[in-house]
Amino acid sequence: MDFYSKRRLELNDYAGIPLNKNFHSLVVEAKGFQNLPFGEKDCRNYIRYNMPFAPFVGVNHHGQSILFGCGLLSREDIETYVWLFRSWLECMHGRTPKAIITYQCRSIQAAMTKVFPESRHRLCLWHIMKKVLEKLSGLAKYKAIKKTLKDIVYESVKPQEFDEGWCRMIEDYGLEKNEWLSSLFLDRARWVPLYVRVVF
Repeated sequence: MDFYSKRRLELNDYAGIPLNKNFHSLVVEAKGFQNLPFGEKDCRNYIRYNMPFAPFVGVNHHGQSILFGCGLLSREDIETYVWLFRSWLECMHGRTPKAIITYQCRSIQAAMTKVFPESRHRLCLWHIMKKVLEKLSGLAKYKAIKKTLKDIVYESVKPQEFDEGWCRMIEDYGLEKNEWLSSLFLDRARWVPLYVRVVF
């Protein structure tokens, strides 16, 4: 599989495009199945076993420009993310972003603290809400939990209202042992709209 096809598969997969449509776009571009040296199964295997992909977005100190970055990583540890962010910083001539948005990852947060100590770090709300299906769909009251969660996240106006609503949801649906929700609550100041709207 050539580099271009791999890159397209990775970007489309990150954007949430189903694999069959992802593969079909390559077929259309190649003007037929016969012109591709690989099949849909090869694409599925590549996506399943490819190296981690780390996208991030930063905004400069005047809010005038958005700076995009991404990297294909051999490992998802603090040292690798530190290397990625320092490489990106070098490409930006040492200009640190005022704010930066990434997906939720403890290693990324630790690397951010080392490389961009002055930058405000936010977690991507879209990415978090996209994971609700993956993380909670196996629960008996999934639909009710999803609706409650969305109401709390998007409708809360004050931090106390959010905190109380979250704790009530956890108690009502018996979610005390859900590690993902626990980590989201601890990180709430980095992704919940009412907490981040002042900076973002």
